[in-house]
Amino acid sequence: MLQWSDQKELIQKYQARVPRYTSYPPATAFKKTSPLIASDVYKSFQRSTHDPISLYIHLPFCETMCHYCGCAAIATKNKNRWYPYVKTLKSEMKQLASFFKNRPQCSQLHWGGGTPNWLPQDLADDLFSYVTDLFPLSSEAEVAIEIDPKTLQRDQLSRLRALGFNRVSFGIQDTSHEVQKAIGRIFPAEEMNKLFLEAHDLKFKSINVDLIYGLPRQTAESFKQTVIEVINMRPQRISLFGYAHVPWIKPHQLLMNASELPSSTDRIIMFTMAADLLKESGYEHLGLDHFVLPEDTLAQAKQNGSLYRNFQGYSVRKSQNLIGLGMSAIGEVQGTFLANHRRLGKYQASISVGHMPIERVYKPSKSERAIANSINEIMCHGKLDLENLSMSFGGVKSLYGVSVFQKLEALRADQLIEFDGRHLKVNPIGRYVLRHIAAALDPMIETEASEESQVQYSRGI
Repeated sequence: MLQWSDQKELIQKYQARVPRYTSYPPATAFKKTSPLIASDVYKSFQRSTHDPISLYIHLPFCETMCHYCGCAAIATKNKNRWYPYVKTLKSEMKQLASFFKNRPQCSQLHWGGGTPNWLPQDLADDLFSYVTDLFPLSSEAEVAIEIDPKTLQRDQLSRLRALGFNRVSFGIQDTSHEVQKAIGRIFPAEEMNKLFLEAHDLKFKSINVDLIYGLPRQTAESFKQTVIEVINMRPQRISLFGYAHVPWIKPHQLLMNASELPSSTDRIIMFTMAADLLKESGYEHLGLDHFVLPEDTLAQAKQNGSLYRNFQGYSVRKSQNLIGLGMSAIGEVQGTFLANHRRLGKYQASISVGHMPIERVYKPSKSERAIANSINEIMCHGKLDLENLSMSFGGVKSLYGVSVFQKLEALRADQLIEFDGRHLKVNPIGRYVLRHIAAALDPMIETEASEESQVQYSRGI
């Protein structure tokens, strides 16, 4: 069987920068808009709806900035900065609620960041009560929070569980002390053991761990030890993200020594080694960089065909309306993508004058929605009937572009996919480059990275 670690030419070839495809078109295609246009989208909620909604709340502040971070985060030691931010968030939620004729239930609530657990507990209690009063949680709601273990306070995890969070995601990244020093995120291994024992005792429905490969001072052997330690903790979900080195976008990444970054070959060795360990330990490869235990709801969603990929990663279902709240948050409302202001000042200023804080929008065409469905099938289920999906658009070339067969043939020749001119199926080795397979179906870009995409996107391996 073809192995990535033996294919140096393929590794070099698939380093090209491509979108992560958490949406289609990617967020880089969204266009700047006016508050009035944004409000028109939300006013569509005035129609009676009984569909539940999903809410993402962005909480941007961190105690310190981790050197590798690619998130919309703001480092501060001053916890008082949270108070005006939460006040603005509540105003945004109140405006949002006014657009609904019939108040919907919330089936998915996700707090991301930044560092949500850096939020003072009194504010966490207040914010949780406020949002769930406006949008009551459904009986089976998934209520998740991202946690930086190094800033977790005593008894904070139990208080978050009592508040109503039933899913938790720990940003571990790497357990090696040398790597932790290089990335500015120290969290002792013995503390990690205590953290997982507490999380299991509190009976969270799902525990996720984020790991990152490609960090400074990482080796295949050191990362193997990290993966083994995390497997022994038995979280239901493990995400293996590839570090995206983009210092022209995130200047704080220059705090790391670029000469200590692993090579592309070393990165793929780390990932495939980790993937093998996880599969041997009973984890299923959900797709791309996510691994789950068979009893997890994501694994069940893949089996029943409802698995979906959105701005938060993999989800058990597609929400009719995924609403992003807070600075830089992105959502999809009534088929239109909405992105909030990325600058804190502009976000707060927009809310202060009674506008929804939307900076960019994108309303996909019918053909773009078809391509989005195609990419989701590849990302989630690894197979596609191109002819059937493209029939109403005049055929495969009309929908995906004239070069689509050429691009897919190249992937087939590299043994990444099976393709007979109509049916596409991702091979096991192809799961590691799903973004490149998706890019072959994307008429907006070429698989070979353009000069522009060198700036916009991260490497595919």
